[in-house]
Parts: sequence; structure tokens; C-alpha cells
Amino acid sequence: MWNSLRSHLLTLAIAAFLTAAMAACMGQVPGGRSVGLRDPVETAKEEASSALIEEGRAFLKANRMTEALAKFQEARRIELTMQTRVSSASYEMAKVLTRLGRLNEAMDAYSQAIFWDAKSGDWRVNGVQSEVEVVADAIIFSVRLGNLMYAQDLYQFFLRRSSFRTSEPIPWSVLFDPDPNFEQWELTEKNLQAIGMMLKYVGQYSKDERLLDEVKSLAPNWLMPDAFRLQYHTKDKDFPAAQAALMARAKTDRARSFIAAIVPG
Repeated sequence: MWNSLRSHLLTLAIAAFLTAAMAACMGQVPGGRSVGLRDPVETAKEEASSALIEEGRAFLKANRMTEALAKFQEARRIELTMQTRVSSASYEMAKVLTRLGRLNEAMDAYSQAIFWDAKSGDWRVNGVQSEVEVVADAIIFSVRLGNLMYAQDLYQFFLRRSSFRTSEPIPWSVLFDPDPNFEQWELTEKNLQAIGMMLKYVGQYSKDERLLDEVKSLAPNWLMPDAFRLQYHTKDKDFPAAQAALMARAKTDRARSFIAAIVPG
């Protein structure tokens, strides 16, 4: 009887294995759900591009700009031959070209990293890197070139995007157009630069508080950099008074909600 049961279980196991193998070959997983089989040529291109980008980042970290740019450009050439046409190299090229002072070329690279998608009727970040980081740098760069309207468009795009991932609550309580839920700011280089710097800080995993100093120098009355800094001092004896003073400065319910979330009393 035992031998018969063991033989039956072995038969079932072999049948299950063969079913799973056939499903994999047919692009299915158990349960009948279809999965896309990766094109080996496309996979090889993606891996080659990713390897070149990592090499370029290593050169960038070592301040070897020319070699970094060459790696990113080579990665971009590979990406242009891929079916998805997704480009992670464009943003890396934009950063290097900016540091090299080749601003027109940097603008072209940013235009590839963030482009207008006619199908969705909105901007789209191209590639797999952090959307927040890309938008922040593009805003800062656009302000540097004096293209304030483009920088404002990118900021509004950020506000619309629910898929942005940040490690902190969204601190955006300002707009450049009248809105009862937002504090209205004048459209100036300093204000847009402050927003770009604040966005860059929020998108960082390892926070660089020097960015908060830069934001504060550009927008002295903005409570957001103060709120982020205060969250590291909740154990101080004067924290309750500082938190209350910060809340008193808030001009909208949106700003008050943000303060309550990030520096709760």
C-alpha cells in the first residue's frame, strides 16, 4: 500500500512540474495568468546600458566628467535602439553637461529626461531613476537658464503626480496662482529656486541639511524648511513653544496639516 501511495505522489509531483514548465514556456504562471517573456536581445541591451550608467556614475563621483559623459552617451545610444526607448542615461548626461558648463546640451538632455507625453496630456519622467530628484534638478536648472515658466510647469506637474515617492510628507503649500488652499507666491527666480531645493531635499534618502540653509536664504519666511529642521528637535525642552510658533505662522489649512504631520505636538 505504501509503495502504491508513494508512486501516486511521485506521479502527481512530476505532473505538477511538467505543468509549471509548460506554463512558463507559454508565458503563463500557475492560475492561468499570462506573463510577458523577455526578449533576450532587449534584456542584453538593458543590462549593457545599466552597466555603462554605473560606470559613468563611478567616474562622476571621482569628478572625471569627460569619461562619465562618454559612458552615459554610449548608454544613451544603446537605449535608442531598445523597443521601450526608455532612457535613464539622459538625466545622467544632463547633470554632467551642466557641470561642464555646456548648458544648451544639458537642456536637450533634460528635455529627453522629462518630456511631454501627448497620450496622457502631461509631462513624463523618462527612465527608472527617482522622479522627485529629476524634477527637482530640472527646476533648478531651468531657473538658472531663466526659463521660469518651464520651471513652474514642472512644479505643477509634481503637484499633480500621485505616484511620486518621497520619504517625508509633501511640504508644498505654495502656488503662483490664486488658490484658497495654497499660499500665493510671486513668480521669481528666488522662489522657484527655493522650491527646487526643497524638493531636492525631500527626495533625498540621506538628508543634507545644507539644502535647508539654501532654501532659508532664498525664502526666509517660508515655514517648510523650519518644519523639517524642527522635526529633529522634538525632545528639546523648548520644542512645544517652537512648534506652536511654527503653527501660528501657517497661513492655510494645508500648511497646518503638514506641520501637524511632520512635527506633531
